[in-house]
Amino acid sequence: MFEDTISLFDDLYQRLDRDNAPGFIRDLGCEVRERLQQLDYVIARVRAAGAAAAAAFARSSQALVDHVEWVKSEGLDYQSVSAPDSTKVTPEEFRAHEAASFEMKLLAEAFYYFAGRVRSILRHKSQPLPGLASFECEGVRNVRNKLLEHPEGADSQVFIQSWAWSAPRGPVLKAARYGGQESLFPDLGLYANAEEFRTNLNQILRRALESRGA
Repeated sequence: MFEDTISLFDDLYQRLDRDNAPGFIRDLGCEVRERLQQLDYVIARVRAAGAAAAAAFARSSQALVDHVEWVKSEGLDYQSVSAPDSTKVTPEEFRAHEAASFEMKLLAEAFYYFAGRVRSILRHKSQPLPGLASFECEGVRNVRNKLLEHPEGADSQVFIQSWAWSAPRGPVLKAARYGGQESLFPDLGLYANAEEFRTNLNQILRRALESRGA
């Protein structure tokens, strides 16, 4: 997902190094590149874990669909017909689903910490990577700062450890809320936040490259 971002960052790093740009800290540039590689890896692993979670329940879900269709075709009362054992999730399938779910949530939280570190470096007042200090990514910022790192702040107080997952959105942290907290820093989902992060960073990298010429 971040291949183009890494390529753009490499181009800018080389120009900053070539120009011996004032304030440029090469070590922090190296860290940002590694963090971007980590983000790319995390997204790929989350997608794989999501596919594994879906696959774990695919057999039993299809068996239930087949059972319902059979009941309908026979004109039977669904509630009066017991579902066959094939519709039940096996212990092995349940464990596989639980393992994939654990991995998704763990990796999602790791993404926000890694992305938050990139944001902190780029936005630091010392401008260790000249041209990138105005970078912002609201989705990553809010999830990392308001839901994960500092939920005890007066403007958050969202402590619940709920989460959800769907193929289109990926992991959604603190998805279920107590009454009155629904509108406090809602998580749009890992994939949307990652895409915002990538799009915004690519834009500012291109602007920084244009400002430095060939």
